[in-house]
Amino acid sequence: MIYILNGDEEYLIEKKINDILNENKDSEILRFNGLDKTFEVKTLLEILNNVGLFANRKLILIKDPYFFIKKSDDNFDELIKYCTNPFFENDLVFYTLENTFNEKLKLFKDIVKNAQHIKYSKLKKSNFYNECCSILNKKNIKLKRELLNMLIDSCNSSLKIFSLNVDLIELYPDELTLEVLENLLISDNNDNVYLLINALTGKNISLSFRLIKKYLAYDNNINGLISLLGSQLRFLYEVSYYLSNSLSINEIMDKVNTSSRYRIEKAFETLRFLKSKEILILLNKLSDLDYTLKNNYDLDSELQFELFVVGLLGVKNA
Repeated sequence: MIYILNGDEEYLIEKKINDILNENKDSEILRFNGLDKTFEVKTLLEILNNVGLFANRKLILIKDPYFFIKKSDDNFDELIKYCTNPFFENDLVFYTLENTFNEKLKLFKDIVKNAQHIKYSKLKKSNFYNECCSILNKKNIKLKRELLNMLIDSCNSSLKIFSLNVDLIELYPDELTLEVLENLLISDNNDNVYLLINALTGKNISLSFRLIKKYLAYDNNINGLISLLGSQLRFLYEVSYYLSNSLSINEIMDKVNTSSRYRIEKAFETLRFLKSKEILILLNKLSDLDYTLKNNYDLDSELQFELFVVGLLGVKNA
């Protein structure tokens, strides 16, 4: 069986992978990182085609296969040929937690014809609520209605964040109150990114690294961090422009098309220490990093981001 798993909901992808692992407990498990510079399609084909007379079943999991993202390879025809008629002894799983598969690629279209392709999108409100209740029931955790509502509202429709919060609740030894839960919960990473911007522009490198680690602990996705950081910086630049023209909060909310007064107030707080010119410098440096990582899959993205942070030591003098 061949699986292709991608989408916006990391929790459901990981859940499906665990289900596949449980179904293949007697198989030899092989894992590969498709973006690792040592990974080669040729090696994968050798493993897939190496079936002896008394061969054991194999489950091969490939995270972030580069050939579903951009690059080409001389062995693609052989890979398509195998996927057209795979050996029953092998189960092959291609997956990503970043929704980065390019479904327009010919290779993807050829392989998906003979695969079970499951795309996990964010759940609708009612389905999200039901899945959250299912997670709580499995852990035998019972919450009062107001606590449950706060827990669900804090997760920005992310089952991954919800499950992490449930793990924290499970470890809490005392009775939960609304105040305790509010302090305990992991929310989405927007606030963390604002704090990161403040730390970067304030040249607080140690705090910057702590915030990066905190972000990655809940969302192991450097590309997502770069995207969110860029989005917040562009938002800050837009707000700074209207602020320089003496618009009120309500007028700025209308101009930037947001109903969140809190978000504007957070932007004001950051802009007390950050000039428009500095925002553009950060955006340019971030754009360079994004280009580098998207065109060099063999680079360690987390290390490159840390080097980017160190390089910002001189951002105010750039």
